Amino acid sequence: MTMTMTRERHFILSRDDQADAYNVAFRLGAVLARAGITDRYGMSVQRIPGRRTEPAWGLYLVDREADRPTPAGLSLVTTVRHTRALVAELVGLAA
Repeated sequence: MTMTMTRERHFILSRDDQADAYNVAFRLGAVLARAGITDRYGMSVQRIPGRRTEPAWGLYLVDREADRPTPAGLSLVTTVRHTRALVAELVGLAA
């Protein structure tokens, strides 16, 4: 039986400026690197679709192994329902 890994991304926040979104992504990416979990988790910046006036940029947490349980010892929660708790944790770790 072949196991397929699924990727799942979770919206964290938006910025009006693409450079601002990437700055936040790099800071949060450094938190993931310090925690030693960049094999599984990463950051993504993409344009938010549907904006008619000015483009907005979304910052997403990407779980490269969404079909597997959260690694032991990590309190990072990657379900959409718990995204606010995850953001608070990442921001706290980045401070």
